[in-house]
Amino acid sequence: MDTPHCSVDEQSRSFLLGRNMSDSLIEKVCPHCNHHNEPHVVQCVHCGQRLDDATTLAINQQTSEALARDIESSIKALVEQQLDTNNIALLIGGNNPIIESGRRRLILGRSNLDDTQRADDLIDLTWYFAHALGVSRQHALIDFIDDGYYLQDLGSTNGTRLNGERLRPLKFYPLKSGDNIQIAKLTLHVYFKLD
Repeated sequence: MDTPHCSVDEQSRSFLLGRNMSDSLIEKVCPHCNHHNEPHVVQCVHCGQRLDDATTLAINQQTSEALARDIESSIKALVEQQLDTNNIALLIGGNNPIIESGRRRLILGRSNLDDTQRADDLIDLTWYFAHALGVSRQHALIDFIDDGYYLQDLGSTNGTRLNGERLRPLKFYPLKSGDNIQIAKLTLHVYFKLD
């Protein structure tokens, strides 16, 4: 007895695999080396592995955003777990966090390499390419007021953003642990534990 041949069209196949054709594909992840490739490539640019639909993880915008949220929440939990109460950590990129203990007032900015009178409260971001990224010498302030941390733009040239929203200069904005701070073009996350 012959088994009837079943043909599944691409839209049905995508539905069965949990993919929505209307979601735009933003990258393909190689099953061999986990390299993230452009969506149009047929073989991994890193290892040469063929990227076919059966073995390749396709990531669309919605999936990518969900993964980013999961990673951010994991990093937040990990950093907060390692922090002592009343410490504050600044995470810039994938580097080790800058952890400040006992300081309640932090100026985010950069120093002049030949500057002998540097502010005691300055978190010097010079080594994070702060000058090239438009960070002012005294760009923004993180200050502990009453029962929490607050962020203030100090009248910087290129502005400060908190979770994507541009701050008005010299106005205090409350911070939550895990918030995204962008000073000029330099992005960092702030983490802390309070009593």
